[in-house]
Amino acid sequence: MRIALFRLRDWVHSAPREEVQESLDEAGRLVLEGAAASPVQASFPLERVREAIIAAQERGGRGKVLLLP
Repeated sequence: MRIALFRLRDWVHSAPREEVQESLDEAGRLVLEGAAASPVQASFPLERVREAIIAAQERGGRGKVLLLP
């Protein structure tokens, strides 16, 4: 087994600008096509942050828990 760590911040600051732009363009395309979607489990207004934290800690959750302004 091989585990390779990847730190986006390090790569963005060390890769050629053109490579970063091409990668961001590709990522944007995948999001627009729905291929890189991330499911949302629940959304909470900021004043319900405690409920959001509890929801995020639930086992078996399917998706992100969002805090809305």
